[in-house]
Amino acid sequence: LSNRGNALSALGRLQEALSNYDRALALRPDMAPLHLNRGQALRKLGRHAEARASFDAAIALAPDLAAAHSALGDLWFAAGQGAKALEGFDRALALMPGDALLHCSRGLTLHSLGRHQEALAACRQALQLRPGLAMAHDLHGILLQTDGRHAEALVFHDEALRLDAESAQAWTNRGLALCALGHLDEALVSHDRALALQPDFFPACNNRGSVLQLLGRLDEALDSLDAANRLRPDDAELLANRGLLLNRLGRFGEAMACHDRAIALRPDCASAHFNRSLQLLLHGNFAAGWADYEWRWKIAALVIAPRRYAQPLWLGQAPLAGRTILLHAEQGLGDTLQFCRYVPVVAAMGARVVLEVQRPLTSLMRGLAGVDQLIEQGQPVPPVDWQCPLMSLPLALKTTLDSIPLAKGYLRADPQRVAAWHAWLGPADGPRVGLVWSGNPTHRDDRQRSMLLSQLIGQLPVGPRYVSLQKEVREADRPVLATSAHILDASPRMTDFCDTAALCECLDLVVSVDTSVAHLAGSLGRPVWVLLPRVPDFRWLLEREDSPWYPTARLYRQGPEGQWASVLARLGADLVALPRPRA
Repeated sequence: LSNRGNALSALGRLQEALSNYDRALALRPDMAPLHLNRGQALRKLGRHAEARASFDAAIALAPDLAAAHSALGDLWFAAGQGAKALEGFDRALALMPGDALLHCSRGLTLHSLGRHQEALAACRQALQLRPGLAMAHDLHGILLQTDGRHAEALVFHDEALRLDAESAQAWTNRGLALCALGHLDEALVSHDRALALQPDFFPACNNRGSVLQLLGRLDEALDSLDAANRLRPDDAELLANRGLLLNRLGRFGEAMACHDRAIALRPDCASAHFNRSLQLLLHGNFAAGWADYEWRWKIAALVIAPRRYAQPLWLGQAPLAGRTILLHAEQGLGDTLQFCRYVPVVAAMGARVVLEVQRPLTSLMRGLAGVDQLIEQGQPVPPVDWQCPLMSLPLALKTTLDSIPLAKGYLRADPQRVAAWHAWLGPADGPRVGLVWSGNPTHRDDRQRSMLLSQLIGQLPVGPRYVSLQKEVREADRPVLATSAHILDASPRMTDFCDTAALCECLDLVVSVDTSVAHLAGSLGRPVWVLLPRVPDFRWLLEREDSPWYPTARLYRQGPEGQWASVLARLGADLVALPRPRA
């Protein structure tokens, strides 16, 4: 009966296998391997609590049965219980120290616990024991990805697949490396291959959804995440990811339900709190939104600069008079431009302000009121009493939609550079309009935020004098810009943001997609028309055509179809109506 159960289990006929195991146990309840095999069948059926009981029974009968300890470790690992999984693998290895697969399982568990060096040691041990073990090469690739060494990781994933082309795990890990390298179409192929091998493989469903989001194929991405959700309906990280996607699709009620469900399941799920903050802020709920936004520091994958300081974080809990505070940039250039408006406010509280910003912004920030000392990001920090990231200041100062400070412009361009740009531009024979049509190509929402110059140029009416403010021109846009007779390309003359700011001061209007130049123009108090996707970044809110952050901004939003055609048609009509400069 036991052997027949094993055969049925190998054939995938798990219920029949279970029936045979149960009949065998009725005859011989003291057979430890029988309890082990029964537990494996129960695990494959998703009956994890019963499987755990069977493994425990096997261990009680045979404490030296390494396979039972290992199976228990696998079960706890799948349940996200890394510490308990590690305990199972350690006990198994104490009995079978030469088992390379066990060292791999232990390495994966250590990786999940953030114990990177120990995971590397376990991986090396596995490779030393079995150099041809596909799982060990795949694990090495995973650990290299953790270090950001994605190209090297890809080599190890490829070697794992050379050794075992049927490994769904290696295929989806290969897809992760390709995605990190920006090879999205190849990444999608890898995840699809994993799912062809194992249609119910949760990581591949989840990772495929992430790649499809980056490709802008949001409805297909939701299908993948829904498939993953059916496999693991109580996975908090998946629910957080699904909520973010639903938010991007404009399905706000469902998105909030996902975030709330994830937090109910795992109150410490940082991604769910952070993704919920983006939705709350998008809807203008600043009180709850900025509080949830603080969870960003606990998300390792988020591209921010969390420098560690010995000084305490200031969030408004203490007076600043007579104290020195470090205010530091943390994310993109646009974020720094938007939130440096708080520096004069903090200075007015009696603080001495040390401001740390990214290198491209240092020259421009020298003219910001309230800065006592300016340092470039990465330089040594002078002695301070407090520190606060720029994007935590709205929370610290309890900002509401009606109390956003310095909305009328708080940065100034260098007058000498302004004069030089005026000379370069020459006499104005029409309104001068600056253009920015694409942002950072590595941004998660780049495919929604950016457009091709060929899309924009066809809607630009004759009359205004157009100036490209695009510092980095993409390969596809270069021939279009080079052959355009009525767009001046200023990029060869722009050395830093001080130059861009000075040029903006010479223009009657800046037209920009959601990128740093839009924030630059707004922070200078210059007229700026911002072209936004259907569901924009949180700072632009919903529906309204104005911005409480920048009173000189006019917002042009995509309609429900999520296309640029209607936006550009309206833009073209409004450009025709621009007043001509006075003679």
